[in-house]
Amino acid sequence: MLGLLKSYPEILLALSCFLLLRRCLNTPRGSPINWPLLGMLPGLVGNFHRLLDWTVDLRLQGLTFFFKGPILSKHDFIVTCDPANANHILKSAFANYQKGPDFPKIFDPRKAAHGLFAEAKFRGFVAETSKGNAERALVPMLTRAAELGEVVDLEDVLLRFTFNASCKIVTGVDPNCLSEQEVPFARVFDEAEEVLALRRVTPMWCWKLMSLRGLVYLHAALCETLRLYPPVPFNHKWAAKADVLPSGVSVEAGTRILISMYAMGRMERVWGKDCEEFRPERWITERGRIKYEPSHKFLAFNAGPRTCLGKDMAFTQMKIVAAAMIYNFEVEAVEGHVVEPKLSIILHMKNGFLAKVRKRRGY
Repeated sequence: MLGLLKSYPEILLALSCFLLLRRCLNTPRGSPINWPLLGMLPGLVGNFHRLLDWTVDLRLQGLTFFFKGPILSKHDFIVTCDPANANHILKSAFANYQKGPDFPKIFDPRKAAHGLFAEAKFRGFVAETSKGNAERALVPMLTRAAELGEVVDLEDVLLRFTFNASCKIVTGVDPNCLSEQEVPFARVFDEAEEVLALRRVTPMWCWKLMSLRGLVYLHAALCETLRLYPPVPFNHKWAAKADVLPSGVSVEAGTRILISMYAMGRMERVWGKDCEEFRPERWITERGRIKYEPSHKFLAFNAGPRTCLGKDMAFTQMKIVAAAMIYNFEVEAVEGHVVEPKLSIILHMKNGFLAKVRKRRGY
């Protein structure tokens, strides 16, 4: 009996190793291992540097799986990139899938903003403000860089352009973020985000809103970029009541759900075998018009009642910036510069986007 007690630790260790090995062998390929006590946390930590690409592996798991956090941590949630589930959560059963009990305590700006975005005068003001910002700040800044042969971080420049325009539109104040000096407010805004995602310069037709909508290939290129790199890579929801998703997954009341838009944009069964390729032509019909995809399939601007209010404003700004830059400059990425996503609530580039700009001949 004494000998059995002495060997008890060895027996317990052998039994633990056997159970862990069995758990590993029974875990489907590509799925994180659910360890005792720790749950799937080790797999999450091990893949934290490539978290967005890790969610793409959901394709091997039937597009949906249940993530188990450490015991007593209350960090269990469902992760999905199934378009049918996304449509159910964001549209069909929208009332049941909320932002969670804490969200209304912090934010509820949507109702106040809805009427503003619907105004035709406001949309015109957005286009005019973006045009002026490009003409007076963006193009002169890039012209100066082209003349000096400097390397420019285009991601930083375009983020500052967007911040500049947004401040002017919302507050009426131009923070001059495209100046050479650092703007403290913009820097603090970036830090907070991480803790929590041209009349004489461009032909007149570029500035007409209807003409901007008619830039078919440019619109397609922007949609293709947003498909592969959605500005908000994840959408978080909270189930108010028990439910069953179209994929058959049971959802208990209070369950948190994470929809990976980043993974959805790379699904072969949705976008075809070339889903990893950048191909704007997939957005253009045979008649040369924009092909509109269902919002639950293309989730860059969300879907259902919470579709992004600023969608049209975003496309207007992107087209104005693209038209101003393409018309005036040749842009070349710095050789050897590595571009990869940075983990944030808003999708950024980890190392920015370093490029050289040259004035086009004759301009």
